[in-house]
Amino acid sequence: MPKQEPGAAKFGNFPDYYKFNPPHERMRFVRNLSKIDLQSIVQHSSIKALDIGCNTGDLTINIWQWLSQIFAPVPVDIVGVDIDPELIKCASNKYHEQFKQVNFQRRDVMADSLPLVSGIETRYSVIFCFSVTLWIHINHGDEGLKEFLTMLANSCIYLILETQPWKCYRNAVRRAKRLHQPPFSHYDKLTNRENVTSFIDTFLVESCGMVKVRNLGCTQWNREIILYASTVVT
Repeated sequence: MPKQEPGAAKFGNFPDYYKFNPPHERMRFVRNLSKIDLQSIVQHSSIKALDIGCNTGDLTINIWQWLSQIFAPVPVDIVGVDIDPELIKCASNKYHEQFKQVNFQRRDVMADSLPLVSGIETRYSVIFCFSVTLWIHINHGDEGLKEFLTMLANSCIYLILETQPWKCYRNAVRRAKRLHQPPFSHYDKLTNRENVTSFIDTFLVESCGMVKVRNLGCTQWNREIILYASTVVT
């Protein structure tokens, strides 16, 4: 993959991301989950999962292995998507041969929407979305963030979401300025700032009809990881 200045990642598509935030940092929270937490999909004949912003796929593989273990012998399929074609190429090259039930796709979820769920199911069993909301928000504005959250809520039975606090937005803007990158055109217009994490939580519950099941914990970077459930079970 071509070398890239680590700060020059307009969409959060950092090269070597898992070197400074390795998969086990998120997996220690994911492993807090149990079949009881995900009881609405326990009886399904197959589990369909989606990892948004998968980067080079390392965390996606860890998630698939964990889901396969706790739901065995039910088959688990997972799709990892990312906006960066080079990251998807890297993920596919690393894992395609070894993990046949893991698929990686280049996709801009705001332009191309989410991949369709295969089979008779119309929604994913569970969507994982780690540290993506900032990049949606800062590139697509307040309405774009609402559109994204609505799409997530309509596309899954369970959502595991890690949001970024406002200080991460400021850091992203500072990096872009320091590296003489084009500014984020929506940044100055954002109205949900210091309260962005609580806004996302409230919007998912009050506007999207999701239920906040529980907080799985807080990462080393002070980012909450929260489990939500749809009120419509399939």
